[in-house]
Amino acid sequence: MDRDEKGMSGRKRNFKELVCFLDSIEAHIFVLDCVGHIKCLNRVLLKTIGHSFLEVKDKYLWDVLLPPGNSEPVKEIFEELRQFLETESTDSAHLPFTRESCMVTKAGSERVFDWSINALWDDAGNLEYVIGTGRDITQYRQTEEELSDSITRQRAVFEGTTIGIVVADTRGKIIQANPALQRMLLYTEQELTRMVFADFTYPDDLRVNLNLFYSLIAGEIDHYQMDKRYVRRDGSVFWADLNISATRNQEGGILYVIGILEDITERKKAEETKLRLNAIIEETSDFVATADLNGKILDYNKAARKWLGIEENDDLVNCRISDTQPSDRVPIVWDEGIPQAIEHGIWSGESLILTPDGKEIPVSQVIIAHKTVDGSLAYLSTIVRDITEHLLARQVSDLTRSNEELEQFAYITSHDLQEPLRMISSYTQLLASRYQGRLDADAEEFINYIVDGTKRMQRLIRDLLAYSRVTTQGQKFEEVDVNTVFGQVLTDLDFRIRETQAIITYDSLPMVKADATQLGQLFLNILGNALKYHGEATPEIHVGVEHQGLEWVFSIRDNGIGIAPEHYERIFMIFQRLHARNEYSGTGIGLAICKKIVERRGGRIWVSSTLNEGSTFFFTIPE
Repeated sequence: MDRDEKGMSGRKRNFKELVCFLDSIEAHIFVLDCVGHIKCLNRVLLKTIGHSFLEVKDKYLWDVLLPPGNSEPVKEIFEELRQFLETESTDSAHLPFTRESCMVTKAGSERVFDWSINALWDDAGNLEYVIGTGRDITQYRQTEEELSDSITRQRAVFEGTTIGIVVADTRGKIIQANPALQRMLLYTEQELTRMVFADFTYPDDLRVNLNLFYSLIAGEIDHYQMDKRYVRRDGSVFWADLNISATRNQEGGILYVIGILEDITERKKAEETKLRLNAIIEETSDFVATADLNGKILDYNKAARKWLGIEENDDLVNCRISDTQPSDRVPIVWDEGIPQAIEHGIWSGESLILTPDGKEIPVSQVIIAHKTVDGSLAYLSTIVRDITEHLLARQVSDLTRSNEELEQFAYITSHDLQEPLRMISSYTQLLASRYQGRLDADAEEFINYIVDGTKRMQRLIRDLLAYSRVTTQGQKFEEVDVNTVFGQVLTDLDFRIRETQAIITYDSLPMVKADATQLGQLFLNILGNALKYHGEATPEIHVGVEHQGLEWVFSIRDNGIGIAPEHYERIFMIFQRLHARNEYSGTGIGLAICKKIVERRGGRIWVSSTLNEGSTFFFTIPE
């Protein structure tokens, strides 16, 4: 073996020893020849990139291990390195140098490495190998990017949120304030960093705030929260919800204090308004309470406690709204009031409250259904007012009106009834003086006048008596089957119905509490008018009824001659006629009697009409 062969054999043996040595090092190492062919990848690097050495041996590094986009720059760097090493001495102070680059694993993922590049020379001083020793910094770079993203997001939150954020030192001096806080206080960040938080704290809130702040700095508490007032630059005051916490180092020392401020001025105003309303509710003389959707009472005011005979600290265990009322009134609240309030939002009516001593107090009651923000039902509230005095006033008013009507009746009796009486008297005297002992045509005419006048007088007196007796001789209100009463009315009107060929229809009529005789008279008068004022058309009459709230609303619709709107009120007044006697008979008292009957029962009566098309009379009967 010649000398050159021995030298080559020695270098191969040395390289194998180098490879074995590199495999024992827990670092990522590659060896390239002077043109970039891969000559060695140690065990650690092969494991990281997932290749076997045979798959990459003698291939260019940039062809198999570098990302496509990184190949050309690395080729240029390698060429510069080779030229540099060829021109510099082998003990150049510029080596090793560092580079950061990516390698592609067999699975296709990229890993980032921090390389330290060095070189080996042969005996002649020529570049023989380029050696790279590095560490996988992929995780580090990912963490760095994530941290950068996190800082960017935190900065975006800090700058973009509508909530005020302040950073202060342990003395309370402002270090940093975000734009939202600057807008709240009307100070710039530069101005705020020359201040301590006490400078813009409302004086009355400062002591409490300082005590909590010092406790935080002393390590007695980790954080604190308080509602406090701040003074803006222009002197105006606003409320904020303040949350303070401390950021500490590894030794537990405080680095800085972070404050989060949310403007709650509107909420505070609402709370103050609520407190004022609660004070008013508590002191009002009306019974006020809240209840769940089953009617169970939850809260109640002072008046409710007084009405129910309970002490201030007593609890209403399982007490319902309906339990405060007599048993016969429970359906009004339970079956009608609460369901209608839940369906429509509010219900109102009149009822009774039962006191602990058994006394029944007449009341007006409102039940309101309250909803949550999402629209679901939350609870009920009720307001109950004693209307005893109101009912007494109503009775006094009714009595006063009745007396006035009686006075009017007395005047009419002494005035208008004199006309038929004078007629009877005059013609009777004429008969007596002129036709004494004889009867001829004139006498018969006179007698007819007497008869006619007498009939009108009797009818007038009869109607007036009926009108006066509505109040003075009315019967006790009892449960009445309106179907039965209406059937009797149809029987009484049978001749006129057949005479006019009228078509009368009606709904199924309810049971009501009323004076049966007066109820019949009410239907008789209105139906009688419908049969009288029918014009040329065949009368068509329909009687309907509808339950509304706490009352029944009856309607009697006809197709008669109708009534002009300006006469809607007039027709219910006594002796008010719209037609001459030679057109339609009557005394003008019938509808006045109807009005008095309805009002005696606590109802209302009114008319809706169109001339030449018909009228509909409505009246109500409370339950």
